[in-house]
Amino acid sequence: MLNVDLIASVYSIPREQVRIIPYDPAYSIKITIPRPYISGDLDDGDTFGGQQYGPLVNLEIPEP
Repeated sequence: MLNVDLIASVYSIPREQVRIIPYDPAYSIKITIPRPYISGDLDDGDTFGGQQYGPLVNLEIPEP
C-alpha cells in the first residue's frame, strides 16, 4: 500500500522526488523526500527531520 504514488500524493510532491528503500532484515522501509529547507535554516520547522510523519498518521493500512 505504501508506494511512490501514495507518498507523492500525501506530501504534494512529484513522484520523481520520492524514494522507497526496503530493508528486509528489519522488515521495514525507508521513505525519503526532499526537504524544503536545509537543516537549521531559519525557515526550517523540523531541524532533525523527525516530524515528517504527520501526513501519514491517518492512513489506514488494511491487515493482510
